[in-house]
Amino acid sequence: MAPPKKNVRFCWHQPNRTTILFSMPKLSESTKTERRERIIVAARECFRRNGFSNTSMSDIVEASGMSAGSIYSHFEGKADIMRGTAESIFRAAINDLRELQRDKRYRPTPADLVKLLAITLRNIGLGPLLIQFISESTVNPELAGVAQENLRRARTVLSENLIPWTTARAEERGDSLDPADPSTDPERIANVIMVILHGFLLRTSVEPDVNLERLAADVATLMPDIP
Repeated sequence: MAPPKKNVRFCWHQPNRTTILFSMPKLSESTKTERRERIIVAARECFRRNGFSNTSMSDIVEASGMSAGSIYSHFEGKADIMRGTAESIFRAAINDLRELQRDKRYRPTPADLVKLLAITLRNIGLGPLLIQFISESTVNPELAGVAQENLRRARTVLSENLIPWTTARAEERGDSLDPADPSTDPERIANVIMVILHGFLLRTSVEPDVNLERLAADVATLMPDIP
């Protein structure tokens, strides 16, 4: 028998039957990350255009320009890609919040954070997709877990950003941080901001031409600030 070709090996399981296993070249971690991101970007466009339910793996294969085998080497299937897509959406907003934390001089108010996150979600163009994902998570327990985990993470980072403001507010009032007082409890304020942002997402998803800057400014005027 002729020697096997490069990257191909032969395994004998039964007489007169040969299974050929193709060995894929080993990819570097940076290449794996780049390809996963490429697949997620392609899937994101498909999900945005067709919805989760109406997007097939063949749609994602075509949009990515990659082979089905290559995609399946990075993701188990459509559900796995949906999870990766959802996590990438949350990560974009969370990263913006973490950037704020690096500037120790900045003491964002709740109104500041509402405006920042509303504009961020609009600018990255993922609001309608996030609404789709949250809707799908109500009937998909696996996606619901992803949503809950990432919402908790976002809420934690959001409340951490609020600590300098709530601390200063309590000091100016001569009080200490009191969990029973929603105006100085960063976690409770973060919960309220999350609810407001969900409203922004829903409104701009069904009415994309709404003036988000004006709407965010109007909401900000109704939120407390340091006296």
